[in-house]
Amino acid sequence: MSRISIFLCLLIISYSNYSQTGSCFEFDPDDFVLNGTAQLLNDEIVTLTEELNNQGGFVWSQNLVDFTYDFTLEAELNFGTIDSSGADGIAFVIQPLSSDQGSSGGGIGYAGISPSLAIEFDTWFNSNDPTTMDHIALVKNGLTGSLAAHSEFTPFTGVPNLEDGQWHALEIQWNAPEQLLTLVFQGVQIFSIAIDISTLLFNGNTDLFWGFTAATGGAVNLHQVKILEYCSIDSSCDTAPPTADSPQVFCNSTTLDALQIDGDLIRFYSDNLGRTPLAPTSEITENTTVFVTQTIDNCESQDLISVDIIIEGAVVNSDLVDVAVCDITATTSFDLTTLSSYFQTSVTITGCYNSILEAQNKTNEIQNLMGFEIQNDGQIIYLRIETSDCDEIQPLVFTSGNCTVVIPQAFSPNNDQFNDHFNIQNLYGIHLNHVLKIYSRLGVLVFQGDNDQKWMGYSKEGSLVPVGTYFYVLELNNDANERFTGWVYCNY
Repeated sequence: MSRISIFLCLLIISYSNYSQTGSCFEFDPDDFVLNGTAQLLNDEIVTLTEELNNQGGFVWSQNLVDFTYDFTLEAELNFGTIDSSGADGIAFVIQPLSSDQGSSGGGIGYAGISPSLAIEFDTWFNSNDPTTMDHIALVKNGLTGSLAAHSEFTPFTGVPNLEDGQWHALEIQWNAPEQLLTLVFQGVQIFSIAIDISTLLFNGNTDLFWGFTAATGGAVNLHQVKILEYCSIDSSCDTAPPTADSPQVFCNSTTLDALQIDGDLIRFYSDNLGRTPLAPTSEITENTTVFVTQTIDNCESQDLISVDIIIEGAVVNSDLVDVAVCDITATTSFDLTTLSSYFQTSVTITGCYNSILEAQNKTNEIQNLMGFEIQNDGQIIYLRIETSDCDEIQPLVFTSGNCTVVIPQAFSPNNDQFNDHFNIQNLYGIHLNHVLKIYSRLGVLVFQGDNDQKWMGYSKEGSLVPVGTYFYVLELNNDANERFTGWVYCNY
């Protein structure tokens, strides 16, 4: 189709009970065939007949449409201004024959088209019409002169005068899975009936032309149509579905447009019939399945692929990290930075919890590790660790023992909440009488601390020391008079 802009049709969303309709289009004259007296008035109006005798005008879809799938149409009809002596009306018609069908005279342009199904808007009373009023009826096989045909599928509907020179809004909806045909005229539902059109009328054929017809005879009127928007699938469409791996696993959430799918103009649906479109930016926060199509050359694939989305949440590590505590009954002096030092690589701990479930849901976080009471030897807490992919949940077990002082070889007092002080494990709160002295490479004493004063990277004068290597002397002043010397690297 030429000059057609494709978009995700909002009409489909409003018709949430309807299945996949494919692409939606605005009127383009190049996609229609005008026959008889029909002529294009401008880019949006087709004049089917003028106020002249014995005219017949017809506008048909250029291509066959596959009514195996949904079809929706929005249009407006103008029946002219001649009331009591005006004729004959306009009909919406589907038929499998050709894009060159129609007749003039009292049959509203569709008389004798067989097989066919028409929704007629009749403005002239003939002897076989069911009412003298303007009326709407669903008629098969062009049987305009049959009184019974006007109510074979659903009762005819009398309507107020249509020949008022105004545009009258029309909506037609075909729900293929439920075989439900619905007409809404001037905002009022006229009928909604289940009808197997393929079997009853077209011998199993679902490839049909659609269009509008109108006619005049001895009485005349102006008949015009505006085709505003329609959603359909050409019978010639044979687009393969896209390809994608399934399942696709994400950490805490994802959006549909983040899925890895190989295809063009990808569309997402919540069901395997494409009944409910989903916005590409829809956020997925729990396990679900979505159904996907692609559109190539204005044809949407009618086979949908399914993609299972797995939201994994934080991954639980099976290996325990052991934290040996000298006095298992004492309250801890841990903070997140202290706990991170028990890992072989740098980690960022975002929270501590008493159970895996709480860690996964981020609920009941342990707020104050500095005063956390260890209840027993072997007690486990769960750390939530930030990673580039899914967060990890790391179980950490407290055990008694290991009062050996552990001295790191580097720290970075840059206030990033990680390794901000010279963190000597099993020292503070255990060896209460210790003395720690820090020297520069020139042997100048830059810091002296005790159990109440840790080295935070500042000199005795109160300024941060330069980047470099510093030397420590640690005297525990315990019964064994243990003394440790070595170096530590300070960086920012």
